[in-house]
Amino acid sequence: MLNQLKYWVERLLLRGMRYRLLLVALVIASLSIVAGALVWLVDPSIGNPAEAIWWAFLRLTDTGYLGDDVGNLRRTVSAVLTVLGAVIFFGALIAIMVQGLNQGIARLESGTTPIVARDHIAILGWTNRTPQLISELIQSEGRVERFLQRRGARRLRIVVLAEEVTLALHHQLRERLGASFSERMITFRSGSPLKYEHLRRVDVGHAAAILIPGSDYDPAGPEGTDANTVKILLSISRHGGDDPQSLPLAVAEISDPLRASLARDAYRGPLEVIAGDAIVARIVAQCVRHPGLSDVYSQILTHSIGSEVHLRAFPQLSGRRLRGLYDAFPAAIPLGTVRTGGKHLRLNPPEDFTIASGDRVVFLATSHEGCEPNRSLPHESSPPSVAPEPRALPRMPDRRRVLVLGWSPRVSALIAEFGRYDAESFDVDVASIIETRMRDHHLSHFDVPAGRVNVKQIESDYTVPAEMRKLDPARYDSIVLVSSHWTGGEEQADARTILAYLLLQEILPENDARPAILAEIMDEENVALFPRASCETLQPTVILSHMLSQVVLRRELGAVFDELFGPGGAEIIYRSAGEYGLVGRSIRFADAQSAAARSGEIALGFHFETAATPEAGALLNPPRDAVYRLVSGDSIVVLTTYASLPCL
Repeated sequence: MLNQLKYWVERLLLRGMRYRLLLVALVIASLSIVAGALVWLVDPSIGNPAEAIWWAFLRLTDTGYLGDDVGNLRRTVSAVLTVLGAVIFFGALIAIMVQGLNQGIARLESGTTPIVARDHIAILGWTNRTPQLISELIQSEGRVERFLQRRGARRLRIVVLAEEVTLALHHQLRERLGASFSERMITFRSGSPLKYEHLRRVDVGHAAAILIPGSDYDPAGPEGTDANTVKILLSISRHGGDDPQSLPLAVAEISDPLRASLARDAYRGPLEVIAGDAIVARIVAQCVRHPGLSDVYSQILTHSIGSEVHLRAFPQLSGRRLRGLYDAFPAAIPLGTVRTGGKHLRLNPPEDFTIASGDRVVFLATSHEGCEPNRSLPHESSPPSVAPEPRALPRMPDRRRVLVLGWSPRVSALIAEFGRYDAESFDVDVASIIETRMRDHHLSHFDVPAGRVNVKQIESDYTVPAEMRKLDPARYDSIVLVSSHWTGGEEQADARTILAYLLLQEILPENDARPAILAEIMDEENVALFPRASCETLQPTVILSHMLSQVVLRRELGAVFDELFGPGGAEIIYRSAGEYGLVGRSIRFADAQSAAARSGEIALGFHFETAATPEAGALLNPPRDAVYRLVSGDSIVVLTTYASLPCL
């Protein structure tokens, strides 16, 4: 019987604040009845039971009556009731109310209430990309302003759907954004993007755009992340009504580009897909083939320094030859054109290519305003009578030896990328503590040509000095430090990368024969720990977040990024300054532009090899009036075009 009563009380208390208040009321009523009946039975001055119960209730709930009673019994009962009232009535009532308020506030903070908004940007999922993605959106002030003008909105609103909204999550974002953080701009809602009821909390139907970031540390792996992304797109599409035009623009990151078609089939509205792993693998492969190219990518694909890709429409340029307009833009470099929606993209077009009505010109510039042409345009010149003769591609080693330290699913994509270069061969050794069986199984899903790419899987903890020495890193041409996703977080992954780099510095000889080192860094604060002279760095999280944010603000950039950083097509490479006859004399950037144009290429800037030079590293879109003296080892950064993948 007692256990049954305890169980009943437990179930009553767990049903919520109303039932807890009801239980307190029952206890107070019971005490009032018992105490009132006792006083009525022994005190003839009380006329009836109701009066006695009322007397007891007043003593139980109001301490001011203490001392008003006459007689030992009534004073004793009154004192007991007053003490019980203070403990039960006031104590329990305050505890219940405080707990109820805390639960109510926690419920509000958790973000389960659906928002009512329009023209906001909905980010579906909290991953290691999300904070950087929000930072990129906020930093894109000019592009955001133009985005809002097209939508007729007044200010940027970002709504994030996270599995669980906590104070730690708020603190993490506030720490990343610093003074840019604004409660009015950023709203959190809790829930799973896989459930449409939770998607309604961020009002995806009225969003200006939807962002679905990828994740480097999802326990489900890239396959599970891609499956979730496709499911989210399908869910939004199915519940979005019959008109595909009413669906917002969706920008989604997919690990495997082969699944991009599934994402497009799932979503009936406008969609841009960023193939994350393939893009990063492509950039890493290019940096291995052209050491120093990471400087260029870091400038084009970040807000930190240098120039970025911009799109501008100039109706007055319709019918003009693109390559005849270099002098018209003193602070920008025309790269090609793109039609609205990203169709008919042409980068590094031929000499006779003219700008059509409705085209947007693709520029490399420091800002949107920097793309303005001179007030007086140069006279239209005729294209050269002799077509430019394409230069041969830079000579590559017959067989390049590459050591990859660390493992993530991206390594398989990198190995497959090496296999796309028909005239080059690679010996790739992959060292990691992950079992070789698992790595071979993952690599089997990729097309790797036998013979041209030889892969050797090595089980080794390369952070142990003895194990690193066994690998003999000095015998390789290139070393790639990969961020290991199995560590579960950016801090742990970067810690292993830093330790491996320090071991390499200790083991490798101090001479020019040292292999080129490229490190993946997940947290941009750790980039400063790697001297540029001895190690190149890439930040996949920053690069992919930048792409996602810029494509959602200007959709046509998706086609530009796909062309620049996808297989084949237009590519950024280094040309030796000696190839153009620019070594040993004073030149301006216009001289490099003319020399590159004669080979059917577009000069983007310089790469200074000598560390003693103040401009050491890549200098894109340099000032037109500056004079440079190039030496042996300096290069011209050019945009060239491959009819197919590089083949000598």
